[in-house]
Amino acid sequence: MTSFSYDIIIIGSGIVGAAAALALAQNTSLNIAILDAKSITTDWQDQKYDFRVSAISLASQRIFSNLNVWEKIRNKRISPYTHMHVWEEQGAGKIEFDCAQVSERALGFIIEDSVLRTSLHEVFGQHENIHFIHPVKLIALSEKKDVVELLAENQQIYSAKLLIAADGANSWVRDQIDVQMKTHDYNHTAIVTTVQTELSHQATAWQRFLKTGPLAFLPLQNPNTSSIVWSTVPEHANELLAMDEVAFRNTLRDALENRLGEIIQIDKRYHFPLQMRHAKNYVKEHIALIGDAARTIHPLAGQGGNLGLLDALCLVETIVDAVNKNRNYASMTTLRRYERWRKGDNLVMLAMVEMLKSLFMSDKTLVKTFRSFGLNFTDRVSFLKSFFARYALGNRGDLPKLAGLGSSLDC
Repeated sequence: MTSFSYDIIIIGSGIVGAAAALALAQNTSLNIAILDAKSITTDWQDQKYDFRVSAISLASQRIFSNLNVWEKIRNKRISPYTHMHVWEEQGAGKIEFDCAQVSERALGFIIEDSVLRTSLHEVFGQHENIHFIHPVKLIALSEKKDVVELLAENQQIYSAKLLIAADGANSWVRDQIDVQMKTHDYNHTAIVTTVQTELSHQATAWQRFLKTGPLAFLPLQNPNTSSIVWSTVPEHANELLAMDEVAFRNTLRDALENRLGEIIQIDKRYHFPLQMRHAKNYVKEHIALIGDAARTIHPLAGQGGNLGLLDALCLVETIVDAVNKNRNYASMTTLRRYERWRKGDNLVMLAMVEMLKSLFMSDKTLVKTFRSFGLNFTDRVSFLKSFFARYALGNRGDLPKLAGLGSSLDC
């Protein structure tokens, strides 16, 4: 039986876990290990779009820039969007956003997850104090007095003063430590794929709220290519998935009211059930949860990835501050600061998304009237539009230093 000891172990090498490791390596001399159950390859395929994309806010862009990753991301493939058009099926309400209204060069960026992951891995691979171990199947977690020990299937033991769980919605770490979860089934299935359209997307994010759920067309680098996320009730999702390609293309075109013309081509359709999860506690002595391990959210606002990055950077800043002051960075006292920092913002976003979902799916006459009036009123009142736009851009609340406010970078 072989043992390996580190200062910090991060479980999960996805975008959130990799960003946390990189920020720690760049700001401390701590010895960091990243463990992942999968065998990870970092070859980015430029010939084909990844079906998984993230809507990256300007705050997240600043994080990537400050981590020296943004140039690698931009040199692969990014899709800045300068406009957003939102409208409803069950009424006459609509609202449009333009980056010029908030004095920015873009409202955000649609970036493939493979581009983000590969770029992060390329940069953290340059740091000698990051040890990337994969694949490794963990079978047991033990909490000792001063460390957390992890037992792998091959009988190797990994120990660290602090364990960071960045292992996603079905977190293995979270299950091992019996964290209480608040869960809520959104009663939606998300269908995602990449499509080519007859007309250009015009660097615009298009979102139509249908009576069964929201449909989003997210612009990719090619002006006639978009990533779609169609969140709908399970029965309708099953119907859509059972359609042949021609029927699905026609249904998709009609659902967007032909705004981008004919749907010329679609890639393979993927689907995921949607559920809200929120951990009662993000931390305990020597352990912290970040990203989807702490919380999952409906994709209608496109904020899941951005919230996860803020989790990671707030935790890192908390750790760095403790190290600089010669305090125990893995103590409950230190980690609670991170939890207090992030829980409020996460709760607000979870509540906002739940309110939007309920509001747009209601078919009550009074609600529809109020909804349409609210959208149109906000669309006409510049300071309200600016407030909501800046919130979505990530320019809100108590941001970590690496996401600090400032004008957007070159696109």
